Amino acid sequence: MNKQVAKFAQSLTIFLIFIASIYRSGKIVETDVYWQTRAGLDWLSDKTFIKNDLWSYVPNGEWIPNSWGWNLILAYAYKLSPDYGLFALGFVVTISFLALLVVGARRLTSSWNSINHVLAFVLMFAIPILSIRPALISAYGMLIMLLSTHAFLKSFQTRPIIMSFVFLIFNVLMINLHLAWPIFLGAAFIGWSGLLLSYLPYKKALSTILPLGIAAVIGILINPLKHHLFSHMLMTFASSTELIYEWKPMWNEPLYLFGLILVFAQIRPAKKFKRIRPWAFCSMALAVMGIFAIRYMPWALLFSLPAWSFWIRSFQVKKDKFLSIAAIGLATALIFISYEAITLHGRPSFIDDIKALPADCHLIATPQTSGAVVLFRPDVKIFVDSRNEYWGKGRYKLVNEFMRHPNDDLLTAIEPTCVMAEKNSPVANYFRYRPGWEIKNSGTPSLEVWSSAAAPQY
Repeated sequence: MNKQVAKFAQSLTIFLIFIASIYRSGKIVETDVYWQTRAGLDWLSDKTFIKNDLWSYVPNGEWIPNSWGWNLILAYAYKLSPDYGLFALGFVVTISFLALLVVGARRLTSSWNSINHVLAFVLMFAIPILSIRPALISAYGMLIMLLSTHAFLKSFQTRPIIMSFVFLIFNVLMINLHLAWPIFLGAAFIGWSGLLLSYLPYKKALSTILPLGIAAVIGILINPLKHHLFSHMLMTFASSTELIYEWKPMWNEPLYLFGLILVFAQIRPAKKFKRIRPWAFCSMALAVMGIFAIRYMPWALLFSLPAWSFWIRSFQVKKDKFLSIAAIGLATALIFISYEAITLHGRPSFIDDIKALPADCHLIATPQTSGAVVLFRPDVKIFVDSRNEYWGKGRYKLVNEFMRHPNDDLLTAIEPTCVMAEKNSPVANYFRYRPGWEIKNSGTPSLEVWSSAAAPQY
């Protein structure tokens, strides 16, 4: 490849990583991040892991956080800078994750062009999943395992006890950052096993992977829930399947079915090239999980980057110019949409509407909207947020029914003193003509905030 072309491809890859990280860090769409930050702040004040919910005016008993360690990191970032802390943390974590993923690809191929082409393609599918959510931290841990595969397993052959202890500590750290770590750990183990079985006899491979598996199990049991972790994970999965889009099966999503085909197409190069097997097998394991919950499919595509970059580098791609134009187009689009992300710098787009809420009111809003209110207006008590495993289907059904078909009976059942809803939505129109309610933010662009006479006025 021409050196100038290689240099351009390298620069374009670096720029894609940079601008994608800016975009996903500045514009936080998943409002779980906000209530997770509040959970971390609460823990810093009372040091209590399981406690009665303090954010709702109609709590549902004790709540167990799924990512208490990561919540603490979010809280420290927010305390360091309430305006820019989450943005800075998100940028550092996202850009380092993508950079390490590219490092994995570079270990397999020297072709920046192939890396650039595959990165631009997978980002179009996977960019929504990149945010400072706990799943990114679990994916980060899996990435570290894959990058250290050869060095770690080689050291294990000579120092099995020390390396088993190191691996145990690593799993203690990861499980306390995110209780869903075992899912990503399982995918990484499949990648490791694929490599070991490629180079070692079956018994030797088993004697290597078995003690590491024991160390991993012991490590993940060192958490506040101990062995109850697994039942809590199953409960979370069961409660999320019907309520949250990204937890639904992929069968009704043709785009993700196409991604599934691409991921499993790695079988062909993996048969021929042993060195890509850890990445390919790990990616395919995530894709299997993606069949049942589409949230894992973007991760499967991201972790296919090294294998596909290695595979296509062996072809003379006649459409290099076209593929480079596609990458440039994606980068240009990200530049335009990143302007809003920079102006938000990690705050919700409806921050002005949150500020317009009356002090100490009882709020009814969508679960996603309420999640942000929990952080930025702790004086306001919510009816429900996006902790689906805590609230259960009944609470969500009541809120969804009220948002679609508001009526006096539902209003009496929920008893809010303030409401936040999209302009011209059924809820907004319902309160527009209801006596005793007044709008608080008619000048803001996205949502309407309504307050009843029963809400405290300051």
